[in-house]
Amino acid sequence: RPPRSTLFPYTTLFRSEEDEAFQKIKDGFTVNYMQMRDGSKGRVMWEVKSWDLKKANHTENITKDLLKCKIITRNINFSSKEAIEDLELVQNFYLMGELFESSKFKFGFVIPNSTNDWEQIIMAKEDGVLPAEVLSGKLKVETYFLVKGKVLYKNKILIYYV
Repeated sequence: RPPRSTLFPYTTLFRSEEDEAFQKIKDGFTVNYMQMRDGSKGRVMWEVKSWDLKKANHTENITKDLLKCKIITRNINFSSKEAIEDLELVQNFYLMGELFESSKFKFGFVIPNSTNDWEQIIMAKEDGVLPAEVLSGKLKVETYFLVKGKVLYKNKILIYYV
């Protein structure tokens, strides 16, 4: 009996056009910076530059003063070499390993060779939030960038409030 690769010579080498297009999107997508702001005053409370999308797990120190804001906005500045249809961001928030909140944000179409600002309201405090002492080191934020529902990048951030 001939080896499988002789029977199906293209199965391991062939990549569909869809896979190649997705890989081009992935290779050409960068997050230049991300900021969290006091939405009422516009003051930057936390910022990360050149977010390494390939780093799957990391920690971030965020000022506990952010939790005192009535409105928190997040601005993501990103660039794409390729056109992207249906760009979305999904965030899952876990406290001590238990999912307690999930948010989905839709950007939509991204123009090729563009740099974009994407701002979202991520929290409007009504009844207050848990104190920093309770959240710090126990809050994990799982972020997905999706293209047509397919995961472009995923990472998890363990938050420490300082």
